[in-house]
Amino acid sequence: MSQLKRKIGSQLRMDHLKFLFLLAFMCTKLLCGRMAQVDRDDIDSEILNLRKASSENPWDAFTWLKLAVTLQEADHRFPDGGTRVQEALSAYKEALGSGLPEEGHVTVYGNMGALLMGYGETKQAIEALDTGLDTAERLGVAASQTGGLLYNRGKALTQLGEMDRAAESFLAAMDAARRHDPHIFTLAAVSLKHWDDSLLTEIEGVASFLQGESKQQSPDGRPEELSWVSGISQEDRGYLHMGLYKAYADRGDLDRAWEHLHRGNAEYRRAIGGPDARADSQLLSVLRSVFRGGLNGPGGHKDKTPIFIVGIPRSGSTLIEQILASHSKVWGAGEDTAMAPIVGKLVSETGGMTTTADPKRLAEYGRLYVEEMRRKVPKESSSPARIVDKMLRNLWNVGHIHLLLPDACIIHAVRHPLDTAVSCYEQPFEGRGTPWAWDWGEIGDYILHCHAVAQHWDKALPGRVLKVHYEELVANQENVTRRILRHCGLEFEPEVLEFYKLKRGVQTASVSQVRQKMYNSSVFKYKKVEKHIQPIIKKLGSLAAAYEQELDAAISRSGKQKGETAKDEF
Repeated sequence: MSQLKRKIGSQLRMDHLKFLFLLAFMCTKLLCGRMAQVDRDDIDSEILNLRKASSENPWDAFTWLKLAVTLQEADHRFPDGGTRVQEALSAYKEALGSGLPEEGHVTVYGNMGALLMGYGETKQAIEALDTGLDTAERLGVAASQTGGLLYNRGKALTQLGEMDRAAESFLAAMDAARRHDPHIFTLAAVSLKHWDDSLLTEIEGVASFLQGESKQQSPDGRPEELSWVSGISQEDRGYLHMGLYKAYADRGDLDRAWEHLHRGNAEYRRAIGGPDARADSQLLSVLRSVFRGGLNGPGGHKDKTPIFIVGIPRSGSTLIEQILASHSKVWGAGEDTAMAPIVGKLVSETGGMTTTADPKRLAEYGRLYVEEMRRKVPKESSSPARIVDKMLRNLWNVGHIHLLLPDACIIHAVRHPLDTAVSCYEQPFEGRGTPWAWDWGEIGDYILHCHAVAQHWDKALPGRVLKVHYEELVANQENVTRRILRHCGLEFEPEVLEFYKLKRGVQTASVSQVRQKMYNSSVFKYKKVEKHIQPIIKKLGSLAAAYEQELDAAISRSGKQKGETAKDEF
């Protein structure tokens, strides 16, 4: 009997160690945003195996936990419109209800918060994160283990426009991560909208330490150990310099600011390796050969629900989505949407010859897209007549959208190419979805490729896509807004002119901008920093000149002159 007890006790200790190891693995992969490279087939196979294991052992909390983590990783690495989210949430809940040691509840609620936030369920995300933080406090969990939850809580509050509360969470995350977790410390610091002088001094000290230039000192003058930041990743070194860029730019020291910005982009570019230099050129050639025009034959799913906003990041797309989402019949779905995986399936099925596909199959795929998007609508929302898909990369899928959904509305958000380039270069994008955004040459190539794609759709599908110039929208808000609504078959509602009052989660870098009235300070912004951006001016000079001519004509047609954009609010 005593031997049996010792054996059971040993097994429980081993299970507890196994649990602690798994939690550390989960925190590294999910809360802290770090995931190793993984093949999609491998992760799909792992999900199938874990589904089988969980059905055979429904009382095993560890199996449910592994399934939840793997589903969440798949959702992060291979976005498909959030089809795995509900299963992952259910698996986390099964783990919580299957005897998972209570210490693990903190991390599980943290992961659930991150998952819900990525899916657009921002309020539910905050509830999960708060539950995790309350559990940590009740159990006496070390503050150093709560940095990830606090950081994600700050992100969620930012999405809701609650900037003061978000700043409190980011500062708390920094306090928790300081001397323990340089990754969370860095992300929280860069997420703050404003750095006071003491924080600027601290981050400058960290950056100098990492460059081997100096040793940081504590406020009382004693040397302070900074070895805890020695293992910081190259991506995070880049983020630190981009944070310093913003801090010095806010203080008007542009020369020093741009020195940090160049260093930050160079660090991050070295870390991620940059884009595939040939991929976009090859895809453009394929689109030109497959979609040659005359695509108005029978086929596709006749449904006016979808509204697509396409283009390049930092071109006013979030503003357009916010305007549309302020309409009583519209819901904004954000960027994690279903079109790209559906196009992938269609291309695979047809061998790339999608224009000659069976019209019934095109209709089935179009219907599947609408069903997937409607599943994303929150339960508390009334069924919207229109759903906005703001996956900007769908610019490359316009031909497929037309085939699958011939009645869908498509809007191309455009902005002065130099303003777009500068805004991308100065934006500390998270993740690796914008591998081209860290080098002037690669930014220029991407903008030129997108321009060529848009030109092709204008020729192949004339009149199908509404182009909305950001500068014209700023200069003549109501007229352009009415034009957008007409294009989407929507009646005008005065509320759309007060888009900044809409309370909804916004997951893009433009979250703070769409909480304000229309302003013009971002129009021709590049002119203030011309001496720092000469490489991109040379690369995009011809395109910029052509855009300015096009913009003059557009603003003139809408009844305003270019010089009238000098007003701050409309």
